[in-house]
Formats: sequence, C-alpha cells, structure tokens
Amino acid sequence: MPPEIMRRIALYAIDNGVPGPPKEFYSLILTCKALHRLLATGPGDFYYRMFTQKFDERSPLRRLGKRALKEQAGSELRRRFNALKRIRQSCLDDTSLTETLWIAYTMVEDVSQINRQQLLWARLPIFLDEYVRNRLYEGSEAFGGWPLLNERNSLAIALLWLCNDKSVVEDESEASCDAMLRLLQPYVFAAFRYPMFNASSQLDKAVEISSKKHSHTTHGPYPPDSLPPSEITYLGSIPRKARVPLISLFSSLLYFTRVERVAPTIPPHLETAPCRTRTEAALLGQKGPTVEDVIDFVDNCNTRFLYLDNQDKLRHNVPSFALSQDRSYTLGLLTGRWQGSFILPFIDDYQSWLKASSIPSNFKTTGRQPLFVTLHEHYTCDRAPILPYDHEGMNTWLTSGYQWSEKEDGIEVFDNQGKYLASYKTYHPEGWEERKVADIIVTGKTDDQHAAAWGGYSIIGRIRDQMDGCGTTVMQGYVDVSQNFVGRLKGASCGIAPAGWEGVFVLCRASVAE
Repeated sequence: MPPEIMRRIALYAIDNGVPGPPKEFYSLILTCKALHRLLATGPGDFYYRMFTQKFDERSPLRRLGKRALKEQAGSELRRRFNALKRIRQSCLDDTSLTETLWIAYTMVEDVSQINRQQLLWARLPIFLDEYVRNRLYEGSEAFGGWPLLNERNSLAIALLWLCNDKSVVEDESEASCDAMLRLLQPYVFAAFRYPMFNASSQLDKAVEISSKKHSHTTHGPYPPDSLPPSEITYLGSIPRKARVPLISLFSSLLYFTRVERVAPTIPPHLETAPCRTRTEAALLGQKGPTVEDVIDFVDNCNTRFLYLDNQDKLRHNVPSFALSQDRSYTLGLLTGRWQGSFILPFIDDYQSWLKASSIPSNFKTTGRQPLFVTLHEHYTCDRAPILPYDHEGMNTWLTSGYQWSEKEDGIEVFDNQGKYLASYKTYHPEGWEERKVADIIVTGKTDDQHAAAWGGYSIIGRIRDQMDGCGTTVMQGYVDVSQNFVGRLKGASCGIAPAGWEGVFVLCRASVAE
C-alpha cells in the first residue's frame, strides 16, 4: 500500500471529534515496525493535517505562516498533548508547570471550539482551582504572608477567569466561595503591591519608560511595576515575547462574580415607603433608592462572564491577550452607557495595610455600591493644539487646570484665563471614517434617574493612546476580553506616591433594552 494512502487512513481514524491525544495514531504506530517508520517519521504535511484536526490553526498560521507551522507541527503536537496530560493528572508539582500554564494560555488566546474541548478534556478548570487553593500562596511566608507576583500565579488566575462561567460560581459551596474571596483579596485591594496596569498613571505616550519616578514604601517602590514580558516557546521550538497577564485585573473579576452571589436585600423601610418606583419618587421630589432601584441594581449591575466559544469577543485587542501586538486605542471602545459597582476599603484600614509589612488578617471594605455612567469620547486629529502633558504627570490622565465648554457635537477647551486652547469632536459610530487620531478626551456623567437614586458622578479624563490602551479619570482601567470595564478607583494624585485609598470597580455595557 502506498505510504500516502496509509497516512490518509491514519488521519481518517484520528478525525473522530474526540478530544485528547490521538489514541488511534498511537495504536497504529505500535502495530509493527513498518507502520512506526511510516507514521512516526511522516512528512511535515502529515503532522500539519493532524494538528488542524486537534487544534485551532488560524492564529498560528496568521502569526507564523503555513511553512513554519508545517515544520513545527509534530513537536507542537507533542508539547500540547504532554501539557494536557499533566493538567488532566493534576501535576501541580511538575517542574514544567509554568510552561504548562503558558501552553494553556496560548490555547485560550487562539481559542475556538476545538481548543476549548481539548482544555475541558484536560479538566483545566479543576486543575486551576486546585492550584489557586493550594499553591497560590507558596513562598509568601518570606514576604510577610503576601502572595507573590510571578508568572505562575498570574497565569493561573487569568486562566481561572477565562474558564469561569456562571454555573461554576453558582455551584461553589458558601465555604468554598468565602475561601476563594480571602485568597484573592490582596491582589484586588493592595494596589500598593500589585499593579493592575501595564504602565504607570504618571506616564503618557510622549514620556519614556525610563523616566518613570518612584517613591519608597514599606512594600517596595511605588508605583509597583508589572511583570516584564517573558520569552516563551510559542509553537514547536519558535520563541515569542509574551505579556504576563495582569493578576490584579483578573483577580478583581473573579472576586466580583463571587461577591455578586449574595444579592442586596431590600431594606424594610423601602418596602413600606410610599414611593416604590423611581417615577413615584420623582413626582414627590424624593432622592435616594426605591424598591425599583434596588431591583434594577440586582438585575443589571453584574459582572459579565466570558464564554470561550464566543470567538468574536475574543478577537478584541485587550490586555488579557499575551501575544497581541501593541496597537493604538480603538476609538469608541468606551462610548456608551456603563453600569456596575465598586468596592472601597475603609481609609484607616487602607493606611494600616500600607504601613504594615505583614498581610492583614482581614481586608475590611464596603459592600458593593452601584455605579452608572454614560461616557462620550471626544477626539482631535490635529496634534498641534492638544493639551500638554505636564503638571507632574497629572495631565497624563486627569486634565486639571482647564475649563470645558460642551457644544452640540464636541467640546472646547480654555485655560483658566479664558484663552482658547483646543476643540475636540464627539465620536459617533455611525458615519465614522477611519483616520489617525492625535488625542482623545473622555467625558461622562450619571443619568438623572440613577443620580437621583444613588448619587451622580461627573467624569473627565484622557486616553493614553499609544501606551497601554488605558483610559482613565479618577477611574483607571481596561475594557477586558469579557467586555467588562474593570479597574481601580482612587483619589487624584501625581502617581508617584500611593493614594490615600484605592478601591475597585467593574462595569459592563448596558444593553439597548436597559
């Protein structure tokens, strides 16, 4: 029988839609020496076709090209299946654990249904849960009990979120959920130790990274640095630089989804109040939440999960993707209505955490508080008149010292003496033609209905277009892969010394129906 026919038979036997290693292939090469020679040393095209049957090939093809993928397909198949076996067997002490996590993470980045099925076959969510509960704090005793900021922990936490869904959270026992919350708290609330951003708030697109200033705290330099890019084996033996996922960002998403399990109860005084709806309260001129407002908060202000089979959302250029190349901010990403919640530490407690070298026994915080805001983006394509980046770094994100005049389709900016400085047009998705944008200002406020219920907010800030895609005002954060706007909320500062307090927020985009 011609070798090509035999290889086709082997590929046909493997192409059964069953995840996991190709058992039929292993059985064939163990049948006799002739078949072993024929199949185990097959040409690159043979292993390439096997790879496409077992894994998603589109992203490797886009990054490397077909020739490179054919050359590396055989070794990459061995790497991936060995990693999947280690995950399925819960080899938490394996010396190649970090490599295993990187392989899983790049599979999530190149996600498709076929990759998802392979990861589920390996029981990746169970493996990650065991790692976080048993090894996340490994080595913390040498640092006052604070968990380490390293590649392994960052990958495990990021993958746990990317594999998370509503059923996983709902199925956790109360004790298991509480234990997970305690494990995550340092990464969520200790902003002075664990960064949530790829670049400092004092930096802008015109400032070199080397010029970043620090102050010194009990916990080391502030602001804390994110982990540098890592050189990983991307496919076969081909190396790539990869960004380590931001552990605080993903910890916050995991934290909020678990806190949201306990819905706020309607206070008795609201149940018996004469105004049960927002309309009734407005007619009487009463401020504060009604029963209807509490129900609105419970139903609509929840963190959205990522589903691995939603490929469209997974193609966005967001910080969760390690191998994505740096690109400019996409105008329109923040425009729209956002709703969610924030959690704040108590100021005295936060100050004690900042001063103490040992981890606190309890991170005392407020409960979830509602946050509703509608954001608008205003842009200019003319680089000459854009607002300067000065004032000790404050204007890299909080544009103070200026007066703003809102027009029908944009804003005009003046200095405190009334001198005209610049004009910015308001972004509208309809009719937008792609063009090079020089600067973006974000404004926003809470709509009247929600402001009457929960208090209103006014927002003004700046997009750091070329640095890290981070849009900030007093709120500094990312729109992540699951389309949640997640970040930290803090008092204004120049970014060199720790703020007096830093909280955490997670918002999701409101649907048209809402």
